[in-house]
Amino acid sequence: PESTKLYVLFGLLLGAVWGEYQKGYEFGKLALNISQKYRNLNQKCKACMILATSLVFWVKHIKHAHDISQIGYQASVESGDLQYSGYILASQLFNSLHQGVSIEKYLNEANNSLKIINKNTNIFARDTILAAKFCLFNLNGETKELPDFDIPELSESEYLQSCWQRKSYMPLFNYYTFKSFVLYLYNKPVEALETVIEAEKLKEFGISTITVTDQNFFQSLILTTLYPAATFAEQKQYWHQLERNQNQMRNWADNCDANFLHKYLIIEAEI
Repeated sequence: PESTKLYVLFGLLLGAVWGEYQKGYEFGKLALNISQKYRNLNQKCKACMILATSLVFWVKHIKHAHDISQIGYQASVESGDLQYSGYILASQLFNSLHQGVSIEKYLNEANNSLKIINKNTNIFARDTILAAKFCLFNLNGETKELPDFDIPELSESEYLQSCWQRKSYMPLFNYYTFKSFVLYLYNKPVEALETVIEAEKLKEFGISTITVTDQNFFQSLILTTLYPAATFAEQKQYWHQLERNQNQMRNWADNCDANFLHKYLIIEAEI
């Protein structure tokens, strides 16, 4: 049964690191099948977490991650693995952001997940969910002003300071990426660029998550907005970055057009 972990981690390396996304997904499925064969709930929840968070969306529509997360969450609860139940809730929230559900529903999901996670003191999962909640709270019109990203239980500055102190880099990557898009929506491209650059510095910590594709897409959207008024030197820099982003997005789209082709085509239309 311990081979389950090896198979699913190897699948993660195949996909996120080496670009063999289909093979990575197959190894993830193999890990899940083994855990089910031996009725090992502890290994099952771990396999589902990595399969949903880091493998399935590279080759199948992101909606398929939800059912896998649900199976994993149930297995984690039944096995008493509260740490992984928190991880699954956190990753499930960010995966859900790509499925067109209302902001209010996302915000409710974040609040409900936080209630569960706070009981188990899973700091990493809490940081990850808060990364989404700050932006959702703002988008839902519940902050005092548009540039305000504070939430009732915590200010943005307190959150950032605590994450940096704990070296909670993946939640920071998620937060800066999501916030850059919010700023883009508010027609603040300069601030959005500064924020997405902060996300790029932390990209290696989220390389196996769907957020890494968002960082690519949001950065390209921001650069196409800034390009017309940029200096010649800036335009040259922006264009090189756009080419790199599009080459990567094209590769992702070739593996799963359901999740990535529309993003590639939107940027192609802009440039």
